[in-house]
Amino acid sequence: QLPSVLPADLLGRRPDVVAARWRVEAADKDIAAAKTRFYPSLNLTALGGAVNKDVGQLLKSESLFGIVAPALSLPIFDGGRLRADLAGKDAQYDLAVADYNEKVVQALRDVADQVNAVRSLDQRTRSQAEALATAASAHDLARQRFRAGIGSYLEVLSVEEQLLAAQQRMATLQSEQILASVKLRRALGGGFAPEQAAAGSAAADATTESKHS
Repeated sequence: QLPSVLPADLLGRRPDVVAARWRVEAADKDIAAAKTRFYPSLNLTALGGAVNKDVGQLLKSESLFGIVAPALSLPIFDGGRLRADLAGKDAQYDLAVADYNEKVVQALRDVADQVNAVRSLDQRTRSQAEALATAASAHDLARQRFRAGIGSYLEVLSVEEQLLAAQQRMATLQSEQILASVKLRRALGGGFAPEQAAAGSAAADATTESKHS
């Protein structure tokens, strides 16, 4: 049975939504990594004994760059590349977010379509159940009339044909209901837990009551 409330967080189990969210998280980490490259790093171990020399003499040494360059990384030396790399990561993040949003919107659309299909089939099945009950009553009445000698067997066959047609339509609708239920569970990424739906209903009721109070 379709609950009155389906929590939106159920969509978080859909494989396409999960994959899109992971891409956003990965892009976010790439941005963080790109930003850390702007910080200068100095490897004192690579300087070896140079740091034990007089600092003043070290700074005057013509070989300073040859000693320090392998151990020192400053953003000023390749700031253009770092900025371009960061801009690229930002663009990738924006694309990942846009893709995630698109996946969520599509997931919501899928669920809405399947919910409408389930509700429509439920309504049609209820109507068909009434029609089937009417056909069954007419069939019973025709058989009673025939047994009492006030009705013809042709009448029995006619209402029996109507009853079989009603049963066939009911079986078709029930089959469509099962298929629609499977599609809804697939759209939700694995179905819905009754306790989650109940919790969602309680939360919705509480929100409604708070608005009216």
